[in-house]
Amino acid sequence: MTTPRVVSLLPDSLPADGEDRFTGVACPDCSGVLTLRAHGTLVTFACRIGHMYSYAELLASKEEILERRRPGLEPADPEPQRRRGAIARQEAARLRSIIEADRPLGPRAAEALGDVP
Repeated sequence: MTTPRVVSLLPDSLPADGEDRFTGVACPDCSGVLTLRAHGTLVTFACRIGHMYSYAELLASKEEILERRRPGLEPADPEPQRRRGAIARQEAARLRSIIEADRPLGPRAAEALGDVP
């Protein structure tokens, strides 16, 4: 069994003093890409617009955004989401079995993908 791949939103190490490193985190105010900056022992996140956050401020801002959006995220009827979730789990199981079998797709699947001349 293979271990799942973990994608990090943060760089592997802190940047050198005064250097910026891009992250995979969006600015809570403008949705721009945040960079990680180090100034001695102070570490901040900043976007190109100039919004700056400490680690604690960034977490608080992200949590606040989630809390504001939460009431609109809950569907009136959760059943369609349950059905889509069940279908997604079935499809994931099928893909997992193909990957674990480590064999090529059958001719019909290859034709559907356009891999057969």
